[in-house]
Amino acid sequence: MAECHEVLGLIAKEDTYANLFVDLAKTSGDILDSYHWIGHDEVFNLAEVLRRIKDSAEAAVGEFEKVRAVRRATSDELTRVATQTRKIVSAIRARRFEQIDDFVKSLVDLRGVRGEIIALRDRRYIDLDSVGSLEAEVEENSRQVAENCVGFLLRPEALSPYEATVAEHRGKIDGLAKATDARALEKDVDQAAAELEMLIDVVSNLKIDDATQRTTIVDGISTIYAQLNQTRAALKNKIGDLGKGEAVAEFASQLKLLNQAVVNYLDVCDTPERCDEYLTKMMVQIEEMEGRFADYDEFVGQLTEKREEVYGAFEARKQQLVEARSRRAAALAQAAERILRGIKTRVESLKEVNEIHGYFASDLMIEKVRDIVEQLSDLGDAVRVDDIQSQLKTIREDAVRQLKDRKDLYEDGEKIIRLGNHRFAVNTQPFDLTTVVRDGDMHLHLTGTNFFEKIEDPELLATHEVWEQGFVSENNEVYRGEYLAFEIFRSLGSADVPEAEQLRSMNDDELVAFVQRFMGPRFAEGYVKGVHDHDAAILLRAILDMDATVGLLRYHPRARALAQVFWMQYADGRAKRTAAAAMKGFGAVREVFPATEQQRQYVADMRRLIADYVGDGSRFAPELIDEAGEYLFEELTRGGQFVVSRRAAGLFRDFHAHLDQKLRAERFRESLAEVRHDVNAAMLLAREWVLAFLVGRENASIERDYADEVAVALLGESLDPVRVVDASMIADLSGLVGNHRLIDGGVYRMNFNRFMLKLARYRAEVVPRFEAFTRLKKEIVDRRREEMRLDEFRPRVLTSFVRNKLIDEVYLPLIGDNLAKQAGVAGETKRTDRMGLLLLISPPGYGKTTLMEYIANRLGIIFMKINGPALGHHVTSIDPGAAPNAAAREELEKLNLAFEMGDNVMIYLDDIQHTNAELLQKFISLCDAQRKIEGVYRGKTRTYDFRGKKVVV
Repeated sequence: MAECHEVLGLIAKEDTYANLFVDLAKTSGDILDSYHWIGHDEVFNLAEVLRRIKDSAEAAVGEFEKVRAVRRATSDELTRVATQTRKIVSAIRARRFEQIDDFVKSLVDLRGVRGEIIALRDRRYIDLDSVGSLEAEVEENSRQVAENCVGFLLRPEALSPYEATVAEHRGKIDGLAKATDARALEKDVDQAAAELEMLIDVVSNLKIDDATQRTTIVDGISTIYAQLNQTRAALKNKIGDLGKGEAVAEFASQLKLLNQAVVNYLDVCDTPERCDEYLTKMMVQIEEMEGRFADYDEFVGQLTEKREEVYGAFEARKQQLVEARSRRAAALAQAAERILRGIKTRVESLKEVNEIHGYFASDLMIEKVRDIVEQLSDLGDAVRVDDIQSQLKTIREDAVRQLKDRKDLYEDGEKIIRLGNHRFAVNTQPFDLTTVVRDGDMHLHLTGTNFFEKIEDPELLATHEVWEQGFVSENNEVYRGEYLAFEIFRSLGSADVPEAEQLRSMNDDELVAFVQRFMGPRFAEGYVKGVHDHDAAILLRAILDMDATVGLLRYHPRARALAQVFWMQYADGRAKRTAAAAMKGFGAVREVFPATEQQRQYVADMRRLIADYVGDGSRFAPELIDEAGEYLFEELTRGGQFVVSRRAAGLFRDFHAHLDQKLRAERFRESLAEVRHDVNAAMLLAREWVLAFLVGRENASIERDYADEVAVALLGESLDPVRVVDASMIADLSGLVGNHRLIDGGVYRMNFNRFMLKLARYRAEVVPRFEAFTRLKKEIVDRRREEMRLDEFRPRVLTSFVRNKLIDEVYLPLIGDNLAKQAGVAGETKRTDRMGLLLLISPPGYGKTTLMEYIANRLGIIFMKINGPALGHHVTSIDPGAAPNAAAREELEKLNLAFEMGDNVMIYLDDIQHTNAELLQKFISLCDAQRKIEGVYRGKTRTYDFRGKKVVV
């Protein structure tokens, strides 16, 4: 109670003192802290009242401190302003006022301090009397200085300092050399202008009663200001002139840096995202340059063009990267597809579920697919990632499901499937479109069906000769080993094949190893290791040995004859001698510098001239032109003495001996003399004599190759023995292991000239034709496969499908009974009177289609689903041409394609409640014992008979 009375006493005090509210707050707080029961109802809850007293006292203390702070700040500010005023007034009184700047400075200082004095009036607790005293003092001094300033301004020399400053600045302009110096001078001019503006402001505020005096002062200042404006204008022009020159150099430098930056950034842009990032950086740089050179219009246009150029470059680079990324993603996806096909084939052969799980857990091919998925994910191709992952998982689930089905349903090595009480044959042949030759015509064929469609493509028909040919490297006339040896021989000296000398120096094992390396990448040519490499090595060694020994006889006799006949009739004597001399001279060059470009040009020229000769009515074959041109070049560079083979020389002698024996030598010479003026006619006549002579001779088939060579020799009076070359062109090679009609008991007869001519003709005619046939066949099959959309006809089991007890014990036996009547069972119990259809009825979504597609998949038959809603109630005919819309026409074309297949097909009409009864009636004859139906395929009507066929409806 005593302490509460003390509180009441403090409250009752009227005279406030500094610590009154502090004591009141402290005493109240002490009572609250000392007596914990002070808030109880028994003592009337004094705590609430004491707490309010304490809060009020603390608030009062805070307000009291604020007032004290404001009073102190106001007093300090008044003292500061008063001190500053006394300093300014003292300085003005001490100033001599010899220049106008002294007056201006004094007036500006007084004006400034007067503003601060006026501002003091707005402060709380200010001593207004003191403020008024200061303001009066400042006003008095301002009046005195202003009067003196007016008097000073009326003097002629009052504005001389300003005039001198302006003149000084004007004089510096012409000597400026750099824009930076000009801008520094510009700051000085701006300072002078600011001082002059201040003077104008001061003068405008002076009280000048005499209008004449005011006019005089204002005119003087205006004159100086006009001079200053002229100086400013001149300086601005100077800055423009200097800046333009410097700006051109700086702009060129900045543009060069910009171009270099573009090149560097384009080089490091390895993703489309980085292209966008660096393009933004370049656009910012260009915008900065635009801001820096905004005063120069000619630069703005260049920067606009540069912006478009940079944008185009980055967009092109981005497009390249996007295309590269797309190509990379497509290549990875294709690789994944190939691997997945291999995985599917592999897992289908596994016998246990644990083997399947182990394969997917550890096989390298699975890891490869996952690696491809990771790479595609890095490329951002989420669609392909999901697709490949889904395919991989589907293959795994299908493999497990298929394995369970094989164990539960399949018999006899998966060739038979049991559905209820019946056993059905399973078709394991892959369903695809291929080509077959049938009755001499090329047909498209769907494997596992009776679908055959004749190909009418004229380009393909033009390749009829190679339809039965299995490989590009072999036919009835050419053996694969021959072709391989010839390909190596014609490639001598290339990047892949060394020179002939190096090949001849190899032993048999080394030569076989080289042939194997050469044939390694030539998969399409169908070589068998151990067979064709072995035979080609034997043939190649024989060719190389003969080529090294026979000299110019390596060219075919008919080609050599063509070259000689051409040279006989070529030009007149002088031109021929000139050409021969040139060729002989070049022969000397070739001995030092072999295989020059000039040599190739000479040979090409010879071939062109001989080709013109052959095209003008000569009886020589065009395939001899290349050999004849090369041979003629070789002969002319060696002196022009055409060689003659030993066999041709022998035939020459035998021919004359035969004529002498028959007393017909003179008749031969007379007949030849009649046409000797025409070399071509004489050659043809001599050939006829020789061919007639060869009839009936023992080796006529071989000797006919030399008929042209002998005929050319007969055009001369005699045969120079020097020209005869004795070299063997025929050899029997043994030890061959290949199978071809040219090989008899492992022995092959090598006729060098025939071999070279045959293989050259084969490579020039048959190989391009076979390659065209292969390409056309692939194009036609791919195009037709896409048109037929075969992938849609392959039954696929739904990944969520489960063969449960209901399906096993109820549906499969029911369906098996039906299919036994429609398609027949496996074995001797097969029915021949097939008929019927299978009708499935249930609400939508109960799995009718899923179940039948599963059964089609397990039977290995084609699943041709016809969509009833797409047909609609308006379709009453099976003819696609009568369909009311494209969707209906598509479904009818699929239906007729199924008819055309004619075997191993399930025709599945889905949602028949949406179709017309008249259309369904067309299937009555198909489902009864007749098993026939009328159809229209590719515009032609026909009756399809499915008796004895594996067709399910």
